[in-house]
Amino acid sequence: MAAYLASYCPATLYAGECTTQGCKLQHDVKLCETCGVICAPRGIYRSHIRGRRHRELTANADNIVTYPFCLICERNLDNNNNWKAHISSASHRKAASRQGLSANVELPTAAQLAHRAQHCPLCNVTVLKDRWPQHLGNAEHKKREAIAAHKGAFEQAEQDKEGVAVVPDGDIDFGVIKPDESRQGVHKVVVIHLSAGSPSAIVEKVTVFDRANRVSSSFQAQLAGDGRLVDGQDVQLRLSLVQANYGQYDSHLELRFRRHSSNRQFVIVRSVHAVVGDHGDRELLKAATPYVAKKRVPWRNGQSYYPGRRPPALDAVPWVRKLKMYPIPPALAAAFRDTSADDLTQIIRTRFLPKAFNTSTHVIHFRTLLWTEEWRMENDLRRYDIEGVTFVKDGAFY
Repeated sequence: MAAYLASYCPATLYAGECTTQGCKLQHDVKLCETCGVICAPRGIYRSHIRGRRHRELTANADNIVTYPFCLICERNLDNNNNWKAHISSASHRKAASRQGLSANVELPTAAQLAHRAQHCPLCNVTVLKDRWPQHLGNAEHKKREAIAAHKGAFEQAEQDKEGVAVVPDGDIDFGVIKPDESRQGVHKVVVIHLSAGSPSAIVEKVTVFDRANRVSSSFQAQLAGDGRLVDGQDVQLRLSLVQANYGQYDSHLELRFRRHSSNRQFVIVRSVHAVVGDHGDRELLKAATPYVAKKRVPWRNGQSYYPGRRPPALDAVPWVRKLKMYPIPPALAAAFRDTSADDLTQIIRTRFLPKAFNTSTHVIHFRTLLWTEEWRMENDLRRYDIEGVTFVKDGAFY
């Protein structure tokens, strides 16, 4: 999961937008915090919020009881579907009669289960204590845990902490460097300061890596001294760039510290930027205004469109007859439209594909897969729909 999250820009995921120039991470993404689901591309988010799972979690966000528990019988049931059968059973009614209570009881709230259950804030569910270890180990909780850790690291990484301050406070920008200078090497000094009264610490590790894929960087860091931080004495770090090629270079400087007294480790991160090239050329070529992407619009049946040129391969074979149209069945189309991306595979597998694959079922099996592929292809193409654009004919093309 950590490797999966590393491909997405955390600023886009958790802050809504990325302001880092030249960020090479994926930005076409949106996080649904209610479900703990990452929608990539972000257009999937619209279908996700229409899905059954999202609607259920949104409707029950304030009061979710994961495992129904009968307080009269002191019995844990498997799921909500068994509740009516249980309260109608003879054993439940006898237990209620012995205690002088009504047998017709509602599902207990989280407050009523407080002494027997524990609330998981990540998943927003109430879990019986005897099932707590099982909950911590399930895939859904681990996924939310990884997202929370990734978000926390993003929010805290660039902040000074534990009495340690890294100067400059913010990005380290080399600016535009002439190629002759970058070949010889350019340098900046980073100062690490321990505030008065803070316990001593040590710079345990210094790493500079490419911000897109965490591989080695064009920047190099060299720490002066042994990295011990004591009150009243700064530690300097020399950050260098030696690069013969034109281009934009973006990296992360990661400083890992360890507190002597508690053996506690913590990390402070700074973004590093440089451009190798001619400053005058850059000023001439840079955008006059920020780029604003064309607004994408949902496709509506019946809209007018320009037919494109038929691929020559379609006319290379003289077909005997024209094949009939086989539209996607309404039930399958409704599942595509209303089911979230996370649930869709399971819904297709359980509701539409035959349980067994053999000579009797292979037709409907492959037919369903072809319809699914057709729907996916059409939705992928819809990502390129643009509002307020007029196509101009150029020969046989638009």
